[in-house]
Amino acid sequence: PSSDKSSGKNKKDEHGSLRNNLRARCPRLYYFTVRVVLPSWFLVGLILLFGHIAALSETDGERAANDQILANAVVSNFTYKSYADLAQDAATIAPAECLDLYVQNQDQISNVTDLSLYLSSCVGEKAEAAYPPPEYFNQVLEWTGYETDGTGVNSLTFDWTKCPYDEEGATVDKYNAQFLHVRKEWMKSFESLIAEYEGRGGAVDDETYKMLADRATGHAKCDVHSAGGAIYWITVMTTIGWGNTNAVNTQTRELVFTVGFLNILLFAAIMSDAGGIILEICDDFFIRINKPWLAKGPGATFLWLIVLWGHIFASSLLYAAFYAAFRDLELFEDNDYFDNLWIMYNSVTSVGFGDGHIQHYEVQAEHAMLFSFVVILGFIYVATFLLKLSEMIQSLMPVTDISLTNYLKDSREVNSVTEQGSASSIET
Repeated sequence: PSSDKSSGKNKKDEHGSLRNNLRARCPRLYYFTVRVVLPSWFLVGLILLFGHIAALSETDGERAANDQILANAVVSNFTYKSYADLAQDAATIAPAECLDLYVQNQDQISNVTDLSLYLSSCVGEKAEAAYPPPEYFNQVLEWTGYETDGTGVNSLTFDWTKCPYDEEGATVDKYNAQFLHVRKEWMKSFESLIAEYEGRGGAVDDETYKMLADRATGHAKCDVHSAGGAIYWITVMTTIGWGNTNAVNTQTRELVFTVGFLNILLFAAIMSDAGGIILEICDDFFIRINKPWLAKGPGATFLWLIVLWGHIFASSLLYAAFYAAFRDLELFEDNDYFDNLWIMYNSVTSVGFGDGHIQHYEVQAEHAMLFSFVVILGFIYVATFLLKLSEMIQSLMPVTDISLTNYLKDSREVNSVTEQGSASSIET
């Protein structure tokens, strides 16, 4: 046992010696790797992990909401068609009924013009009475998209759920493709339930039709959209808070209350530490090349402000290139650079207005990783700028011989001596 302990101690000493040697020989690389790169990618890992957990918690509710929207639409469409059938029947039999009414009120047909006007008014009233109310027609248009083939229909959401596309390619409208897939699968499920019910000898009336519609689902082939959850979680960790996607499940909100809050604290601590390490490395470089004015004062503050804005502009261009490549388009063909700049500014500064954001249904895992790292890097530059700004403000303050810390220390010592003197007087 003693030899095992000795062997373990030797290995620990070897690892410690290797780390110390690396730190002594390459201090900049060592600290940059250990205190900046690794913690940043650790945050990206947390974003992917808890984004997946959030999506896993939210996807069932999103699928149920989508299915209910389609159920309401089909029931409304069924009611609409029922009303339309009544209107058609009314238009068929109304002329004969109206002629009978005219003859009953008039002993004989004396004026063809009066008869024509009477029939026109009477038939119109009967058809209008049987015609579907406008709300049914509006619901069919807005919810099902039967008349619009799914375009412009924004009721269904795919923030936490990813459904397969019937078509592949960069130019495929990801939202519309998923919408059409879910609607098609939902109709298959609904028709299967009707056939099964009728096969058991049941008669499908209005109430049964609604019951079966509520049981149908169009998400049997869909998966959890972990990348969409990652985009949500980065807005939690960095406090961007676009607000385009909200957690409605109690478990997800509890996750945000607890783990999300700890992630925010960890994120702030790592950003502050990483910013400090980068400043130490860069300040040392500026001093070595005889540019001390870039290491402190207004020059350093302005330099890191330029670096921060340079990152925002560069990441906006990167986002535009990613957008174009994702849709197989020319750069800025279907997207304005200023819109990209607005999104990245809102993200890196944590303003998060919400009028510009990334659509969750378009994001893949690699895109979520890249966006997370770019935003984290932007926050590191925010930290470097704020640290230099703080140093500059402190340098502009009046210089005193004694610091606040020493003032407070002296005050504590004076109070202690006074209390001891008071105690001695009382004893005497």
